[in-house]
Amino acid sequence: MSKRRGTLWIVIGLLLLLGAAGLTVYNMHEEKNAGEESEAVVEELSVALTDAIEHTEVIKSPVTEPVAVSEPEPEPIELDGRYYMGLISFPSLNLQLPVQHEWSYENLKISPCRMKGSPATEDLVILAHNYRTHFGPLNRLSVGDEVSVMLLDGTVYVYKVSAREVVAPTAVENVTNGDWPLTLFTCTLGGRTRLVIRCDWAE
Repeated sequence: MSKRRGTLWIVIGLLLLLGAAGLTVYNMHEEKNAGEESEAVVEELSVALTDAIEHTEVIKSPVTEPVAVSEPEPEPIELDGRYYMGLISFPSLNLQLPVQHEWSYENLKISPCRMKGSPATEDLVILAHNYRTHFGPLNRLSVGDEVSVMLLDGTVYVYKVSAREVVAPTAVENVTNGDWPLTLFTCTLGGRTRLVIRCDWAE
């Protein structure tokens, strides 16, 4: 009886290992696809932004007169059935990514997404998976590092990292509330907590 029980536990252990290996391979495949998709979208958006970039306005300080009132935020651009609001760049990480206008679990497989807010209202929140090709590298950001968001009209909003937090997955309200012009968040390795990057104006 004990020999059979031991064999059963071995079989269960092997099945668990196979399942873990399969999940790892699947995640690596998803991550690779996400990186390739994001690179392709960045190229397409860069072409679409060629004219706008010639008239770029760089904003590094609080928006005293909300753009939402005087100059409505540019309409999102549609690429392959998804809508994008612009690009986010991390110079210290040599990373540039497209940002989708609205978030969904399907959209997150392609690129970071806006969860709420805007640069004009100084409450922009962007989330992404912790893929190495998406927000995984954010754990290497340091206080003072620059982050910029370019909208489709060429306006560039420049921020600096001011704080880093690790919060519980249930603390979404704490992430989306707060007096920060820009908040970024993603899962930590293993997905048990969330890494939150708080950004202030670069000034």
